[in-house]
Order: sequence, then C-alpha cells, then structure tokens
Amino acid sequence: NKEDDLMGRAAKLGAEMVAKLQAAARKINIIGEVRGRGFFIGIELVADKTTKEPLPSDKMGAILGDLLNAGITCVPAGRYHNVIRFMPPLVITQDYLEKATGILIDICRKY
Repeated sequence: NKEDDLMGRAAKLGAEMVAKLQAAARKINIIGEVRGRGFFIGIELVADKTTKEPLPSDKMGAILGDLLNAGITCVPAGRYHNVIRFMPPLVITQDYLEKATGILIDICRKY
C-alpha cells in the first residue's frame, strides 16, 4: 500500500525540503548549512557564513520563539546549540510540510 511507505515518503519529501532550504540558504545570511536525511533535518545558523561563527544564543532563542509562536516546534542542537533540528512527523501532509518550510525560511530571513 502506497500510504504505508512512510519511510520512502519521508525520504522523498525530506529531500525536497532540504533542497528548498539549501536554495534559501544561498540568499539568507544566517543559514550556514542545511543537512539531513529523510525528515531528520539540521539547519545551522551562523553569525558569519565565511567563518561559520555560531549565531549568538539570544538570536537563536528569538528565532526558536518565533517558530514556536508560528506553531513549529524545533529543538536546538549541535556543539554550540546553533543548529535547528527539524523533525516533522512521518504522516505530515505535503501541504503542511511546504507551509512549515516557508514559515521557517521567512523567519530566518527576518534575522
């Protein structure tokens, strides 16, 4: 059954989401790197793209707060807590995933 292939669906939609986030990273200064496999996606936020200096904790907190206010729960990760760990549920609809990706990009664009 096609609906039962959650892992395959997550791989396909996750790759699409990573591609969108990577494209956005080329235009948004605070997104240093986007990496992931399936729906396990990390978005590294930096103060400087060249040096990869981590985004300060106050800005990370503000971004995570904005995401939470928009209905998106993310967890900070990484050595410097400057990576947004984004893990949508395997059953998320494509529309909701696209909306969440757009919100995430818009919020990062503000900083």
